[in-house]
Amino acid sequence: MTNTLQKQAKRISLVLTLAAVLFTAVDNYLYLCHGIDIAPVTTPAIIVLAVSIVLCGVLQRYFYRLLTKYATASSANRQEAECSEAECTRAAVIEQGESPVAAVETRTAEEAPRIEQTGQVKMTGNPAAAKTEAIEEAVQPAAIEAAQLIESEVAKTAEETEAGITAGPHRDPYMERYNQLQEELKQQRARRHAKLMDAIREYVTLITAPFLSQKALDTLLTNIEQMACGRTDSCLPLHSNPDRPLRSPELRHLAWNIGERLGTSLEDRARFIKLSFPHELNNATVEYMQRNLRVAAPSHIPIDIPDEGDFRFHLELIGGQSGK
Repeated sequence: MTNTLQKQAKRISLVLTLAAVLFTAVDNYLYLCHGIDIAPVTTPAIIVLAVSIVLCGVLQRYFYRLLTKYATASSANRQEAECSEAECTRAAVIEQGESPVAAVETRTAEEAPRIEQTGQVKMTGNPAAAKTEAIEEAVQPAAIEAAQLIESEVAKTAEETEAGITAGPHRDPYMERYNQLQEELKQQRARRHAKLMDAIREYVTLITAPFLSQKALDTLLTNIEQMACGRTDSCLPLHSNPDRPLRSPELRHLAWNIGERLGTSLEDRARFIKLSFPHELNNATVEYMQRNLRVAAPSHIPIDIPDEGDFRFHLELIGGQSGK
């Protein structure tokens, strides 16, 4: 509210100032251009405007201080009222939240003096027996009431359990089922990955057997496992057979076929084949390999596009291509 009044006062002061400037401009224009002297009329108006501007500035500060003081006092009173109301509410909640057992204990404590009085009255005959009877008579109602309250609480808990109500934030049966499903999914992914790696090993062995020695083939399979685990930089170099070397198109197609089954990026496929065959790809960069992995070119290893939802290779094409 104070900010609104300040803005209004500033707006009024601006309007009055503009009006004074406008009056002065009109007076000068009429006097200089037409010889009309309106000073006797405009002078009082200008004086009134000037006085109004000064009064607005003074009243703005006065009302600002007054409203600020009033707003502070009303806010303090409101906070005190809210605090007192909150204390009353807290006291009521605490009073309502007393447990039945506490009430029984309070009642037992209140009846303790009565026990002593009863024991003193009956002490004339048999003091021990009289005191025992007095204690039993006083405690028995409280014990019965406590037992009834406990039975009601147990019955309520049993009803809630039968209705499927649980006090915890999670429901144990559903969480156990969730964990079972997660474990099953994990096992399914592991089984699928094992089958995929077996298919890749079989394919690589058949397609590269004419070009690689046994040691080189073993190194290549190890490099494929490194790429599958996301450790492409750990690939080791190897060489193809000197009498029948692998050329760039065949290596590019091999990297694309394997990486497409593993779901690796084109960059990882290019780095994998570049690190595995540095001698055969001496003149090719990783960027070039990445752009031309799937470029069709005559080679002994063709592009093998997997069927939708299937990672298996088309091994029937290997024989025809190898014979070329």
